[in-house]
Amino acid sequence: MKRGSLVETGTAMYRRAPGRRTLIASLRRRGAAALICGVTLLAAVPRSFADDTNAARISDPALWKEMSQIMGGVSQRLPIQQPVIRTPKGLYAVVLFAQQQAQAASAASTGLTTDKALNNLFSQVLRNPAVSGFLIASRWADLNPYDPTVVSPSAAYAWNQTTDPNAGNILDDAFNSVVRWNAAHPGSPPKTIQLVIPPGFNSPAWIFNHMTSCDGLFMSPQQPVDSLCGYTNLFVASEGGVHIASPPLFVNKPYPMPWSSEYKRQWRTFLTELNRHINSNPAWAEAFVSIAVAGVTCASEEMILPGASGSWQLPSYVALPPGVTALPVDGLTAWNQLFANYYGAGSPYLNSDRPFIEEWDASIDMFGEVFSGITLEVSTGPGWPVFGAPVGSKLLVPPPAFAPDCGGPAMGCAGKAAVLAYFAEPSVGGPNGKSTQEDGAIASDRSGLGLGVGAVKWLANGTVSGLAQLPGSPAVLSRMLAGLQATDTIAGNIQQEGSLPGSPATTPEQAFYNFFGTMLQGTAAGSYYGADRITGKQGAYTFTNAPINYLQLYWDDFTYAAGIQIHAYYTIDSALPQCTLNQFLGGDPAMIANCTVPASEMATRTVTTAGGDVLTAQRLLNVASAQMLGTTAEPAEARTGFGYLCKAGYIWRLAFRGDFVCVTPSEFSQVQADNAAAPSRYSVNDTEPGGVPYGWCAEGYVWRRASMGDYVCVTPAQRAQVDADNAAAQSRFLIPGEAKTTGPCSPAVTGSNNQFIINCQGITKQEGAQLLSIINQLLSTQFDLK
Repeated sequence: MKRGSLVETGTAMYRRAPGRRTLIASLRRRGAAALICGVTLLAAVPRSFADDTNAARISDPALWKEMSQIMGGVSQRLPIQQPVIRTPKGLYAVVLFAQQQAQAASAASTGLTTDKALNNLFSQVLRNPAVSGFLIASRWADLNPYDPTVVSPSAAYAWNQTTDPNAGNILDDAFNSVVRWNAAHPGSPPKTIQLVIPPGFNSPAWIFNHMTSCDGLFMSPQQPVDSLCGYTNLFVASEGGVHIASPPLFVNKPYPMPWSSEYKRQWRTFLTELNRHINSNPAWAEAFVSIAVAGVTCASEEMILPGASGSWQLPSYVALPPGVTALPVDGLTAWNQLFANYYGAGSPYLNSDRPFIEEWDASIDMFGEVFSGITLEVSTGPGWPVFGAPVGSKLLVPPPAFAPDCGGPAMGCAGKAAVLAYFAEPSVGGPNGKSTQEDGAIASDRSGLGLGVGAVKWLANGTVSGLAQLPGSPAVLSRMLAGLQATDTIAGNIQQEGSLPGSPATTPEQAFYNFFGTMLQGTAAGSYYGADRITGKQGAYTFTNAPINYLQLYWDDFTYAAGIQIHAYYTIDSALPQCTLNQFLGGDPAMIANCTVPASEMATRTVTTAGGDVLTAQRLLNVASAQMLGTTAEPAEARTGFGYLCKAGYIWRLAFRGDFVCVTPSEFSQVQADNAAAPSRYSVNDTEPGGVPYGWCAEGYVWRRASMGDYVCVTPAQRAQVDADNAAAQSRFLIPGEAKTTGPCSPAVTGSNNQFIINCQGITKQEGAQLLSIINQLLSTQFDLK
């Protein structure tokens, strides 16, 4: 909401009743949420309307006094309707859009369309009792194949492709399959859907028609390049996340610049249309629980960028002017040339990962603005360009409390930790839940070091109560869920996925057992799989009984556990019949029954747990699913913005947008004074490239750190006060309860037509008009959500 646009007009009407007048203040504004704004105004007043504590919420004392004189009475607190945040829970079957779409199209024949083949796949996987739903991993290019500015917008997206009846629509097929299953099993936990849709190298080809190339920077002699150039063909499209990226891999492809305004505009347009499409069907919207944040990426949603190392050269398909040659360049030099072209030759962004951090933060903000009511997920990754920095450089230092993730000064780790710290701030991410995830999880990763499996669980454990402080953290953080994804199918790649150091897996069942042991190490179920319940971090940080909310395994792990033999994916018993993939996708029950291993045979394929239980692969999946569905700690009640009310004597601090820590009125005034004085308190001599935004503090001042990204300079005593207020945040919240209003004017909400109704007894028409004018002033100038 922009300041001044909340309310267009106000009208007062009166209904006559014995001894009473009712003022109906109709608050109309452009767009949605006028009603919410109206509710917020009075919901934020838990005590007397004339209470000085609440007056501090409104910057104009005269306006507050005038309103109090008219309304009088007491409003204890209005009920606040909290958004319901949908969260992923349990085991999810990974389905790769490009791969499964191509396979379904190949299997299609007379009477079998691509859509039918896809639905056969989904229905077979959903039959496994351990499956909580699907992770649909797609490329932006798959879902947005055509330019919405060239073709009809309704034809630009995969879900609207009707010209080819055999094209298939994997996204809608997945949602419809889940909805059908849920409707047929009302007594079972509903199945849900997670989405991963990376841009980067997976952007549609048409977006590059809207941008100029940066390739001239990598030619000899160097060619003129627009400072706003949007992409380069220099880098090879490869990274560890081959499943989501393929095909193709290991070839040069156009790569959009993370800071390109056109790239970000087109990406946001797609996300908005995707969200609109899903929400056009209420049953789909209910099944949609999470999406991975992506933008500054390579070929997956992870924090991986091209050019982290090695030498690069423009491919032969890039046309060169006469007498010009392609110039070999190492990755760090290439990025610095791109930085200098956009930010300026003398910019402090050179030799720094600040551009990546800032654009990742902007991606998080974008997703928080587009989506609501779901869980946003951020994945780390191993490959960021790491520039040289002098010993002691602040670019090497991760945010407070995240130092254990890095184990020492390291620009790449510190930069990614800075993104995670930003993501964890309560004011960030909009009305959504949050999760951090590690992709590429394997059984041998039990070290608990770095931004990996251990870090995900440690962060979830430290914030399990919501609005918590990690050890060493000065800031209040959001509740962070935890998720992990296998690198590949466990049943089909038992050595990579399921081997422990010095103990290679010899059967799929042993691989499943080892994998779950690592993923659930440090949780209440860890010992069941032969792992300890405590996983150490750097220094003294450890955690016990950490929550794991979801694990993502490839769909063929679930068909393996069900005994279905699919040729070329895995073999359970070569002496028994096997389905080809096409036969499996054909969905013929007789064919699938023919290649399903008898239950008596599957019962002999087991592993013995640390507790002496003898389990099949299916039972291992069932137990892991039960651990996450039944014993995983649920997130605290989701609250955003005005969902937080302060106890008597406290008001919101508002050190920055979304800061709802409750402090005394005098502390509120001090915070606002520090904000106003901020520009005068920075050192003008510190010009370290890539420094924290707004610079370092002048002598006698330190960063306030009300949040991980709060670099307002204050006195040491004031920072100590901020730290104390953060630590006491939970104890100062007033949990919303039943509305009880008394007095001459009693606020109420109709719930429709954007009307905020105030029932007043005995006020004059002139007072009613005056009150309405005051409310309009407050809504248009005081409660600015932006």
